[in-house]
Amino acid sequence: MEEKKLTGYSSIDKPWLQYYSEEAIHSPLPDGSMYDYMTACNAGRIDEPALNYFGRKITYRKLVHEIDCAANAFSKAGIQSGSIVAAFALNTPECIASIYALNRLGAVIDLQYANLSPKEVLANLQATHTQFVLTADTFLPLIEDALELGHLGDSVQVIVAPVARSLPPLKRVFIPKPKKRSKVKNILHFEDICRNEDCQGCFPIGKADAPALIVHTSGTTGVPKGVLLSSRNVNAIAVEYKNSPQVLKAGDTILNIAPPFVAFGVCLAIHAPLCLGLQVCLSPSPDPETNGKAFAFYKPTHFLGGPAHIRNIIQVQKKKRQNLSFVQTIAYGGEAISNADAEQYVSFFRSNGAAISHLTPGYGMTEFGGTVVLTGSTVWREGSVGIPFSLANVKIVDPDSCDELPYGSTGEIWMTSPSMMLGYYQNPDEDSKVMVTDKDGTRWLRTGDLGEIDQDGFLFLRGRIKRIYLVKGRDNGVYKLFPDYIERVIRECSPDSACAVVTKSEDGIFYVPIAFVAGEDETIAMIRQHCENHLPEYMVPSEIRSIDHIPSTATGKADYHLLESIIRGERRK
Repeated sequence: MEEKKLTGYSSIDKPWLQYYSEEAIHSPLPDGSMYDYMTACNAGRIDEPALNYFGRKITYRKLVHEIDCAANAFSKAGIQSGSIVAAFALNTPECIASIYALNRLGAVIDLQYANLSPKEVLANLQATHTQFVLTADTFLPLIEDALELGHLGDSVQVIVAPVARSLPPLKRVFIPKPKKRSKVKNILHFEDICRNEDCQGCFPIGKADAPALIVHTSGTTGVPKGVLLSSRNVNAIAVEYKNSPQVLKAGDTILNIAPPFVAFGVCLAIHAPLCLGLQVCLSPSPDPETNGKAFAFYKPTHFLGGPAHIRNIIQVQKKKRQNLSFVQTIAYGGEAISNADAEQYVSFFRSNGAAISHLTPGYGMTEFGGTVVLTGSTVWREGSVGIPFSLANVKIVDPDSCDELPYGSTGEIWMTSPSMMLGYYQNPDEDSKVMVTDKDGTRWLRTGDLGEIDQDGFLFLRGRIKRIYLVKGRDNGVYKLFPDYIERVIRECSPDSACAVVTKSEDGIFYVPIAFVAGEDETIAMIRQHCENHLPEYMVPSEIRSIDHIPSTATGKADYHLLESIIRGERRK
């Protein structure tokens, strides 16, 4: 696209559309539930494998049959359109079938994080007044403790999906068996549902625009919020994924490590690949070593995860020395990877036989089902997280004036897309903070992220607005402190070292940076010298602390809140 044809503003020009076909640009959205769209997409390949659970393959025919049986059983248990079901799910065939079965009935699935305490679980159940819980058997003790704490054992129906027992016998070493407990009286076992094979009386009643999922934000930059997504929102992601510049085709295999209780996991790693007719390989364990072994076991054509997952896979592969010629794409999201790290990872895969030239990043938010911007094998630019989806729009805005900024300017990223959430669950005050309707009636979401767009439509991330602090230099001048930038400089010096930069303040106005680095004393000394040589004086960390590992949230991002609480705790002593 020639510069003279551009107005200077990405939201008007949409220069990224040059990479899409006319068919993609004008793609209609399906009118139906997630279940309706997934089954319609695979009507012609019903006997092809849909899921692979460590060698146990489930065809699309078998998956649909189990969904229908489950939907009928759930209906008889009292679940109906509008029912809220709290789900503590993992990547297992039974959990995935249960999610689709609930969607077919028009239920609202409240996908819960798995690292909660019994008290937190109880509070969440009481907040939604739910009478139904779907749980992997691994989490059954947690659910039992929560119900016992609230004296709810007789009033809540618990649906239990197996994790280890559904694995092929020789593969059960991958997943530890849960302890047997039987405190809950109202238990419905998925195994019994499918053994009955009764699929009569269940009809597709899930509506496209009705609430379908509640997916919770990670809380990396604030209190977690429940994001309400409709089936149309989730189906829009699948449509966009089909249109994206990826080399995905029916019959390919994709390894899903992202858990289904995060938007990225359920929308982009489960629903979208199934709608494309891919074989989704499942790994339910959060253990990094297990996920690395899962990659070696499945030999997937495509991989989708976070930077931490890529590092874990590389660590395992270094021991196994496996030929990686089966790999076609390595896609990631959740957090940025420095150019130096990306080059190192690509070099490793290529040296072991993979025919890839780059990693394929993406960018989005839970509020959009995980992803709005994606790169591909043919559409890629170094340092960029990619181009917007064909049906999406992105612009860069001055965070103070809300005026759109021209190409190459850094400002707040605003996005809109058919996948944009209905709103935060029972939280209209938060809706008003992030949602903006322009004069044309278009709803935009303020991301809180800083970025810029070039004239070809590629988006570059520059950090978070909320992670910008004021700092006083030695010259008494006041400067802006960007912790994300400091992290990038540290990773350039030591690509193998995980790091996180937080701040502390004594007066609540001016801050100083503190870096946590997973490294030895020699590495810390090298990083300190590198920071002094490559950062402005006011950005050089006042402390660089060695730590065994950087704590992370359930989505694999650095847990800045925990690190900041460590600093605050020290100050109180």
